[in-house]
Amino acid sequence: MDPALEAKLNTQKQPFSLEQEYEKLKDINLDKWKNIRGPRPWEHSREYQEQQQREQEQAQQQKGL
Repeated sequence: MDPALEAKLNTQKQPFSLEQEYEKLKDINLDKWKNIRGPRPWEHSREYQEQQQREQEQAQQQKGL
């Protein structure tokens, strides 16, 4: 196995610091996040997609007004 890939996969050997993780998250814009989810197992995919399209069209119409 490639040593670089092995290093990425073996998380127990990787050093971890809270400061490093904070630096990764500091630059993320959390004010404009969007909750994206797929259909639930009991929902039909096509119906969910049509609903999403209707919601997007309504949002665009409201922005245009």
